Amino acid sequence: MSEPFVVNVADAPGLSYPGTGTFAPFEDPNDRFPNFGINIHVLQPGQPNAKYHAEKVQEDFFVLGGRCTLILNGEERELKQWDFFHCPAGTEHVFVGAGDGPCWILMVGARGPGEGPLSGERNCRQVRSLGARVDRRPESGLRGLGQ
Repeated sequence: MSEPFVVNVADAPGLSYPGTGTFAPFEDPNDRFPNFGINIHVLQPGQPNAKYHAEKVQEDFFVLGGRCTLILNGEERELKQWDFFHCPAGTEHVFVGAGDGPCWILMVGARGPGEGPLSGERNCRQVRSLGARVDRRPESGLRGLGQ
């Protein structure tokens, strides 16, 4: 990104994967931020944000609204609005929407040499027990998070 910009989340383009919510990445996929990725991910009850995995770099997460279940190194923890989760590199995790409505999570991840997942789908039985699906094929088209 060579130029500063401002975008309202409701107007930001959203990307959806079946069963894994909608997220707004805030950056052009062809011109990514060099030092970190940032997005807001919206999960409905029972929707995971991704496959259960660990990353090679640190990530941080802040629940803006709603509730979700964090599966962290095989243990479940309920998160609610204003909860913050620091995730060091190598920490296995996934979020699954919970409660009666959507959960909004601000997600920030470091970028640099060696970024990317350390592990793919594991512990799917636990993720599915929360009503989650683990399919990650993208849906066609973008839409704003406010729509």
